[in-house]
Amino acid sequence: MITGCGNRPRTESLVGDWPVASDATLAGESITLQFRKYGDGDLSRTLSYTLAPDGRMTVERGDDHHVCCFGGVDGHFIDSRKIYGLPQGRAMQLRRMFGRLRPEKLTADLPFVLPTGCTYIFDGRTVAGVNFDKGAAGGSFIFQSGCDGDGARQVQRMLRAMQTLLPPVNNSRAYLPPAT
Repeated sequence: MITGCGNRPRTESLVGDWPVASDATLAGESITLQFRKYGDGDLSRTLSYTLAPDGRMTVERGDDHHVCCFGGVDGHFIDSRKIYGLPQGRAMQLRRMFGRLRPEKLTADLPFVLPTGCTYIFDGRTVAGVNFDKGAAGGSFIFQSGCDGDGARQVQRMLRAMQTLLPPVNNSRAYLPPAT
């Protein structure tokens, strides 16, 4: 069966022209979804969800604290941390969704990818990201403010759908990237 671009399967990558990693590959990786919300100035609040290979999910909220006068991040401080045991089916469903944002290969060079159609914005702020960790190899997905277009909208829809599968966190929807 031949299908056109408009009939792409929902399991297709949202970041490149390659197949999504297999369930077995995704199940062996630690995957962290992180949202960053900026307030006054450059101080940011973060909300992260880390899914371990054993199905445990760690949810953390915290603040980045900046170095005075130098513009760098001095440290990240965690306000709260909770650990949940996810049912196996839900964990795999989340892994498959995360897999659509995964670089084709994880390496020691830690490659990063962006939504299809977006380019890296040198001075842009990262508002969401996913880190994939497999020991000495890794990779990241980056979603920056200013990224728009069809690829960005597809990622935003998927992140909103993921919210229904993630452990509940008060005010978590406020961390989602604004719709474009």
